[in-house]
Amino acid sequence: MSDREMRVRERAHQLWEQEGRPDGRESDHWEQASREIDAEDSTVAAKKKAPRVRKTASATASNGSLKPARKRRSPK
Repeated sequence: MSDREMRVRERAHQLWEQEGRPDGRESDHWEQASREIDAEDSTVAAKKKAPRVRKTASATASNGSLKPARKRRSPK
């Protein structure tokens, strides 16, 4: 069993329990769980692809604009 299938199975079981364990709703719970897991995976993948932008306190002026970095002195 794949990791995705195991996650869908666990989520479908949670949905079934939350609804009071009704009979005959297996496919509904499975489909909803599958959609939720796919959406979750898409969100995680998008976050991994997005470039990270780092702002440091020393590089940001009080008005929010960026200041040029300080030049380092070379050792003598």
